[in-house]
Amino acid sequence: MATDNIIQFPNKLPSFEQQTTKLQNRLDEIEKENVFMRADIDYLTKAIGKNLDEATDILKEFAILNGEQVSNMVVEFENEWGDDFEFTPDFEIKDNPNPEED
Repeated sequence: MATDNIIQFPNKLPSFEQQTTKLQNRLDEIEKENVFMRADIDYLTKAIGKNLDEATDILKEFAILNGEQVSNMVVEFENEWGDDFEFTPDFEIKDNPNPEED
């Protein structure tokens, strides 16, 4: 039987120094990736802000073209989790909450 094509199992495990070097190198790679991702997040956050500002200006121009009065008063709402949502009730909201006055 030919033994020249058999890959020998390594009988020597990596040393402590080799293992620590390998782990430290991976930590360095992760930190570099995090730096790049944070920069991307900052860039995208600014880009979204610019797009929202431009969209606001465009909607104001549409309102002016439609003959609407445009004020600079803007009310922003955020819930306790930091995101915004549209409230659509699944029930009828009466204009007058006092039924005796109807």
